[in-house]
Order: sequence, then structure tokens, then C-alpha cells
Amino acid sequence: MKLENHHLETTLSFIQNQASSINERLTYHWIPNISNSCQSQVEENLNLWCHIVAKGNKEKFKQRLAFEGFTLDKISLILAEGTFSPDTPLPEWLITLKKVIQKAENLELSQLPENIVNSTKIPFEPIYTPFIQVAWDKLRQKTKSNLDLLNNDSLVVLEQQLINQLAYLCTSVLLEEFKNFRSSGNEMKEFILTQLKESKSNNKYKQFLDDLLSDNLISFFEKYSVLGKLSAILINYWVEANQEFITRLNNDLPEIERLFSSDKPLKQVIDIQVGLSDSHERGRSVIALKFDTGLKLIYKPRNIHLDVNFYQFLNWFNQKSNLIPLKTIKIIHRDNYGWIEFLSSLPCNSEQEAKNFYYRYGMLVCLTYTLEGSDFHFENLISHGDNPMLIDLEGLLQPRTKANNDDNGISLTEGAESSILKGSTAQHASTASVGKLIQESVFRTFLIPIEYSFLNDDVNVNVGGLAVEEEKKIQQIAINNINSDAMNLGLKEVVFTQRNNLPVLNNAILSPKDYLEDIVQGFKETYEFLLKKKKLLLSKESPFLLLKNQNTRYLFRNTNTYNTILSNSYHPSLLKSGIKRSIALDVLSRAFLGMKNPEKLLPILRTELREMEDLDIPCFTSNTSINGVYVGKGEMVSDMFEKPSFESLMTRFENFSHKDLEQQVQMICSAFYAQLVKQPQPISLISTDDYSQKQNLSLSDSTSLNQELLSRQVVKIAEDLEKNAVALTTSSEAQRNSLMSTDEGITWLSLEYRAKTNGFRFPGLNPGLYDGNSGIALFLSALYKITQDERWKNLTDRSLKTIQNNIRQLTKYPKIQERLVKKTGISGTRGICSIIYSLVKMSELLQEPILLEDAHSLTGLITPDLIKKSSFPIIDGLASSILGLLALSKTELASASIKSHSLKIAKECGEYLLQYQQTDDKNIKTGFTHGLAGISYSFFRLFALTDDKRFLEAGKQALQQEQNFFSPIDKNWANDSSDNAVFNVSWTNGASGIALSRLGISHIYNDNLIQEDINNALETTQKYCFGEVDNLCWGNFGRLETLLVASKKLNQPSLLEFSYQGVNSLLSRAESAGNFQLFSGLPPLIFNPSFHHGSSGIGYQLLRFAHPDLLPSILLWE
Repeated sequence: MKLENHHLETTLSFIQNQASSINERLTYHWIPNISNSCQSQVEENLNLWCHIVAKGNKEKFKQRLAFEGFTLDKISLILAEGTFSPDTPLPEWLITLKKVIQKAENLELSQLPENIVNSTKIPFEPIYTPFIQVAWDKLRQKTKSNLDLLNNDSLVVLEQQLINQLAYLCTSVLLEEFKNFRSSGNEMKEFILTQLKESKSNNKYKQFLDDLLSDNLISFFEKYSVLGKLSAILINYWVEANQEFITRLNNDLPEIERLFSSDKPLKQVIDIQVGLSDSHERGRSVIALKFDTGLKLIYKPRNIHLDVNFYQFLNWFNQKSNLIPLKTIKIIHRDNYGWIEFLSSLPCNSEQEAKNFYYRYGMLVCLTYTLEGSDFHFENLISHGDNPMLIDLEGLLQPRTKANNDDNGISLTEGAESSILKGSTAQHASTASVGKLIQESVFRTFLIPIEYSFLNDDVNVNVGGLAVEEEKKIQQIAINNINSDAMNLGLKEVVFTQRNNLPVLNNAILSPKDYLEDIVQGFKETYEFLLKKKKLLLSKESPFLLLKNQNTRYLFRNTNTYNTILSNSYHPSLLKSGIKRSIALDVLSRAFLGMKNPEKLLPILRTELREMEDLDIPCFTSNTSINGVYVGKGEMVSDMFEKPSFESLMTRFENFSHKDLEQQVQMICSAFYAQLVKQPQPISLISTDDYSQKQNLSLSDSTSLNQELLSRQVVKIAEDLEKNAVALTTSSEAQRNSLMSTDEGITWLSLEYRAKTNGFRFPGLNPGLYDGNSGIALFLSALYKITQDERWKNLTDRSLKTIQNNIRQLTKYPKIQERLVKKTGISGTRGICSIIYSLVKMSELLQEPILLEDAHSLTGLITPDLIKKSSFPIIDGLASSILGLLALSKTELASASIKSHSLKIAKECGEYLLQYQQTDDKNIKTGFTHGLAGISYSFFRLFALTDDKRFLEAGKQALQQEQNFFSPIDKNWANDSSDNAVFNVSWTNGASGIALSRLGISHIYNDNLIQEDINNALETTQKYCFGEVDNLCWGNFGRLETLLVASKKLNQPSLLEFSYQGVNSLLSRAESAGNFQLFSGLPPLIFNPSFHHGSSGIGYQLLRFAHPDLLPSILLWE
């Protein structure tokens, strides 16, 4: 369509007004249209804004407006429709968009190459033709003959980058418009076209493109004005970034040739990879280029002086340490960019090279730990033969942000790495010092395994430097039937393959689990070398000074947060109105509303919003010698950090010691061990002979307990707990050097079991019984009960103080109560009811009724909503919640009101647990913690105290259901109904747990079936009693507890004698090995203090064998 200039100018003015952001209207003279018709639109925008930033809280929304000095009346004028004053300068993007519209004037599909019109790779590719034409016109004009430095293939890559960026931005809008265009009003016809029929026709699709182009895209941009604006911004950024890159390449080519290719002249770039990093500073990102000689380089459009000086430090380290040298690389650095030697992924050539790789990796862990490094995840590491190489050094000397606590005691400004590191540690303020300890440890480097949980903990992903990625296929949202009449949104299978971060030998990926000793050795020897050079490194001649006064990147938030918010802002509804998109982006301000003193940080928020309005990922810089963050041009937010990062480096190094070395090595090992822990192989998959060999245990001849050996091992467990305790103090020096010198609470670093994935993560101690502080405190209480040794009373009191601090947290900060309770859950294994149960048992053991007040206070947190959101089984479910509450309702130390209140809540949990009967049979499991045995046990226990026949019948029904899984041949129960069902013998999901549950209900309900179950389960338990591991959950002591209970309830001394023989044998094995075997395939000396999977549970069970009448069965929640 022929364009008339006055019509085009009117159109562009309309687009500019519609696309304008809140910030643009504030910056320039906005003239609002004050009319009643506009008022409803203003109210709609205000309500949307209030909902997005303050979740509908009007007082908080007023606080947000007050950040900028706005009143509702003032901001309403900005939100109203209107126009810019005539003297407002024309934005650069609008000039570009005008050229795009003009290019579209003469565009017809018939004139385009066939491969573009019928492309099946990029949705709506022909539409981008005028955009690309404008981009090339502008780039050629700016670069002139310098463009010849890149061959045609490289230019195609640059063009494809812009097309992909435009498609990412525009596809959702174009798809929605196409869906409306082709709609016939017949839903069935549409369904057949898009879902059932693979249509090859593209007639409707071509008609749609013709329709869009019929008025030169004007109608399209009038409707989606923000999309027009952002598309033009993309073009301008693409031109600016590539013009700068090509000009720099031309200027630096002689120096590049001199340093990297002195024997071969460089003529032209023949291959290029773009977009190798996030987009910062107007669309700039890292580029890899290959010359005609084969030389490969990396172009980084940022200051890389820190990289240069790091490699200078490495040169000093290599010369002085006499260790295996770490590879250094060539670099050309300019003020704001540089050229870096390209590092390709190369295999190892021998087993020795593989060992060298992992040894060097340990060295790098130590050096990055020393140099305050962070964020060196798997994408920032490449395996280059026997050299692990960090490919992005921006993570060095990362400053530690000062906590800016909200009125709930939660820090909102801890830096981006905290969001993942805190996901691996306890989520309670009373263990904040543990989080601090972790964030000041090797974990901060991300070079050791770091678990990132999402989808409500259904998925755990290791994002650490050595993350192993097996090839896997997942379903992702994608466009199906691209550029056909049937084009639609659907799912597409995407294959993820192994990354380049792990070494390879003979085409096989070498797992770090086989080279942990080399990693540790590399770390220790590097640490020891630095300790020897401590005097020099702290002096005025210190090589560390190379890293002083260097620019470094500061991550205020996780990059994924920015990417998600930016992606969400491309929704079609937000691409029509600049105001609505500004409001959507302002979700970034939500975190600031809870801060005590947000004013200081507002420049950061304003920078974030300004850069994301224009498609950039916010990027902040600091300096290693300055306590502040640069925002905008020359502006700085000062006093942001605990201290400048170079000072932090020196302070850290001053605190280097052999004790710190020992602690860091323990963390490294535990982090890798958490990745390796697997449940022992089911007995049904092991032959009887193989099982006997795996036991590696000869039963003791003595049928009496070896009390001396038992006492020695119990004390050793307690001493290990004492030695490894972490004091809850804000002083990291006290944590490192004097853990036991205060009266503060204590906690431990531990492997935490993740029920949903049947795996572990470290560090992850929670407040609960199963693998948290409560379980450890329960063991210590029992130890004091038996020994009356004040040493253990002190340790008990300090562990109790931690639990009580967790409870106080919920009272002191009621606004975060809901979040913490939701995170903790209400289960009797690791949730609120497990803490209740533990407090009840400790109050009885210590004869301290005051602990019941804490237990009672926790019952007030159990709401109907939490009950309804809980799962059913013992593990993290309602069945164990009931058992924890019943303990409080039965204890003689509690008042009548506490007892009745607890029983009332237990009954409410039972009411909802009754719904398990409607559970799909395919999801039903057997066993104590995950299945029907535990659920039935809980129902019978509840019936015994309520006399409610519904619970009795539900318990009987669960028993009957479980019987469907019984195999008379195996005398055991299959774990589920799947084709891959197996038989286990463990307490958690095998015969011993089923036997224990039946024994636990036999005094409440008993018939021939229960007696048969007990006999069968005990026979199987005794036959397969001893396996590889000793812990309660999966191992030997859990099975022995079943036999102990059976010996008492069934009055069978032979079972007790057998149990004593087993205990004596396990004690002897532990004495020889130095520790009990907590996990299969891992060294016995691993420290894991948790109750069900660790040493404290074994310690308690040993005490219970010696004093069964004094200590209750924790595995039965007695």
C-alpha cells in the first residue's frame, strides 16, 4: 500500500504514545487526556499495578508509589491516555520502526525467495524481511568495507541471530493473530486441523501474511505498539553491537595476529558463534570467531582486566608452588573489551591425565574459595584435556552484600548466589548462621555439587561445576506444524546431552565420584601451599595485590529471575500497552516493599526497570576496592557490602587454618557423597549367596550384649557430634575456631533425605526428627538420661535451644509464619508434628514439663489448609502427623487441656487421611514409611484413643489392601503394583517395617491374618537381617529394632539373643572400620549425624538395646 507521509507520521505518533512506558512519560512532557472515559482505564491500571507489586495490599502499594514521590492523583495523570508534547525528541526506535514500515511498502510474498516463504524452521519468517533489510542497511552504512572481515557464512549467522531474537519476541502475538484469522467458528474443525491432522497446506498462512503486509504492517503495529517499539530496539541494538565488534576487530587485527598467529596472516573470519552470554548493555554478548587460518578467539564486550590479573596470579602460583601447573591463556585486553584464547573441549589421553584433571579441579576449588569466587556452575567450566578451565572469571572477588532485613527478619539483599545456596540449607532464621557458614565456604564457589530444587521439590538439579548430565528427553512447549495452516502451540521432545564440563577418556565420561580422592588432594595441597606463603601473601608484596582495584560484576538477583520476568512481559496483552508492560515489570519492586530502609537501594531498582524496559538483562558492576555498586552513568550505591571484596579476600586468608582446611574438605566430601547415596539393592534382586557375601558379617557367639563396646561406640558418636557441632553465632570466626565456647544453640551439617526424589542433598539439616535437629537432640537426651553426665546435658540443652529458637521464630515474625510452616510441613517425620513428638519424648526423658509448652504452641500452627495440602504416608504425610500429636495427647506430663487439644487436631488429620481410600490403586505402595503399613498403624493408634469406628475400619481396609501385594513364596510384600515391583526387608519399605507395624497394633486389633503377617515378616527379616548399611531407615539397626520389639511383645527370648548377637557383631565391625557403615558404597568414616540415616539414630538404638524399658521405640512413635 502506498504510504502518505502525513498518515504515517500520525500513525507513528499514535504508536509512540501507546508504547510509552511509565518512565518515559515521567521523563518527557506527557499531556494526559482528562475525561471520564479515560478514568476507567486508569482505575484498571492502578488495580493491576497494586495486585502485581503488593498482592492487592493498598497500603503497600502507596509505599511503592512513595518511593518515587507519587500520589495516586499524580500517577493517575501518567497512567491516563494522552500524548507527548510536540517538542519531545523523537526516539531512535521510532525512526527505525518508520524505516521498517517503509520497507514493508513494497514487500510481496511472491518476491521473496522460496526457502523463506516456505520455511518450516522459524514461525512467520517472511514477516521479518523488512526488519532484516533495515538492519543490514544500517550496519553496512556504519561499517562500510570493514564488513568484509566476515565471510558470507558469518554474516548469515549474524542475520539469523536477529531473526531468532525477533521471532522470540513476536511469535506469541503472531500465533494468536493467526489463530483468530483462520478461525471458522467451528471448534471441531479447528481441533481436527491443529491436533489430529498434519496439514501440509499453507494457503491460509500465506493469506494471513498478505493481510498483515497489505497496509505495510501499520494495523499490526497500531494494535501491538509495544511490539513495534521492542522490535525496533532489537534492530538498533543488533546494529550497534555488531558495528562495535567489527570496528574493534579491524582496529585490533594486527595485535591479534602478533599474539595469536605470528606465523600465519589473518585475512577473514570464516565462522562465528553469537549470543554466548546474556545480553547486557544494549544487546551486547560474547562472540566466538574462527579465522581462515583455523585460529579461534573469544570476544568479550566487557572489562577483562580481572581476567588478565588472575592469570598473572596463576603464573606466580605455578612458579612457586611446585604443584602440577594450572593452564594460563593469552589475552588482549582493552578498556571495555578484550580478545581471549578459545578453549575447546578436549578428551584426556590417559588415566593419568584424568587423575590430573581432577587434581587440578581440586586446586581450582581452593583458589576460587580463597579469591572469594562464586557462581562457577557447570556452564562456566570446560574440560580441556587434563585441564579444567574456568571460562568466565566475572565470579571472582564477589562482594558479600549486607543484609537488609525486612520486618520479618529476612534478608532481601544477599546477592544472587544466596537464592540457590539457601535452598540447600535450613530455611529458619535461627540457623541463619549456618547459612552464613555455608555461604563463606567452598559451596559459594559452585564448583562442588549444589542442589537446586524446584517444582515443590519434585525435581532436584545439581548445578555445580561437575554436574553430570545423562542424556535425557523432556517435553517442552513448542510450535508445531510451523508455517502451515495447522500451526499451533504444542509439545516437542527435546534431547539434552552431556555438557562439556566433564573429562572424557576413550569416549567415556569420567564421573567425579571415581576421582574424589584426587579432588581432595588437589584442594589440600593447594591450601597447604597458601598457608606456607601466608606471611608473603599478607604482606605489601603480596601477589594478591594484583586483584586490588579491579572491576567486577555484581549480581543483585539471579539471572533466571530477570529472564523469567522479561519473558513474561512478552505476553500479547502486554505488547499492546507500554503502561501495562511497565506495570508487569514492576514486580521487581515487590521485594523492596518489606525492607526497613529501601531508599538507599532504589537506584538499583530504577536501573533494573530501565534496562528491562529496553530488553537488557540488568548488569551491575563494582570494584574490588570499593564498597559500592555502580548504577547508571557515574552513580553509585555506597555501603552495599560487608566490606570491599578485596578486603574480604584478605580477611578470609587471615583466617586460613588447618581447622578450616579440615572443615572445607569435609564439606567437599559430603557434597559429593550426597550425589552418590543410593538405597541398598532390594533383596529380590540379589541371590541368597550374593546377599550372604554382601553382609560381610559373622554373628557373634555371645548372646549377651557387649556393654563395654556398646558404651564406647555410643560415646564416640556423641563425641563426633560435639566435635562437628556448629555454634549458632553471627561470628564466622567463632564458628571456625571455637564452636563449643558459648552458650548459644548448636546445629550440624548433614545429608538431608528428599522423599520425592529418593535422594539426598548437603547441607540440609532441618528442625525435624527424621534427619534434623530434633532427632539429634533426642539421642543426646537419651544419653544424658542413661549416663547423667553433665557433658551430654550441656550438649542436649544447646541442641534444644536451636529447636526452641525455631519455634520462637514463628512467634516473632508472624508475617513469615505461613511460608516457614509451609516449608517445614506438619508431618511427624520432618515437620511440625515431628518436633512435637521429639519435645514430648525429651520432656519425659529429662523430666522437663516446660518443653511441652513449646510442643503445645506448635499445635496452633496446624491449620485445616495445611492438613488438606498434606500427603498421606508416614514419610512427610498425615499418618506420621497423627502419631506425633498422639504422643502429646498421651504424656502424663501434659495438662488435660493440652491433651484434648492435641487429640482434637490428630482427629482432624485422621478425617482427611480417610481420603486415602480414594487413592488410585496404581499409586498405592506398601511398607511403613511410604505405604499402607504405616497408614494402617496410624489409623489403629487413632482409633485406640478416639474409639471412632471409622478409623478402625480404615485401618482394617489398609491391611486388606496391603495383603494384595503379599507373595507366599517370598513371604514378603511387593513394594507396589508395577511391573518393576521389588521386595525389600528394611524398616522404611520392607518386611521389617511391616512386621513392626503389625506388632504395634496387635494390642489394639488382632486376628489370624495379623499373626500370619507377623510370623512371615519376622522370618523374612531374620533371614535377611544384616545388609551393607547400619542406619535405622534402610539398614541393620532398623531391622534389629523390629526383632527387639517382637522379642518383648511375643515373649520370644531367642529373638532377643539373635538381636544381641547381631548388635555385638555390628559393634565389632564398627570398631574395626572406625565407624558404622551409614551408606552403601561410601567410606565408613563419613559424618552424618541425622537420626534415621545417620549416627544419632544408631546411638539411640544402641542405648535402647541396653535399656529397652527406659527408652521408647522411636520407629513406632511410642
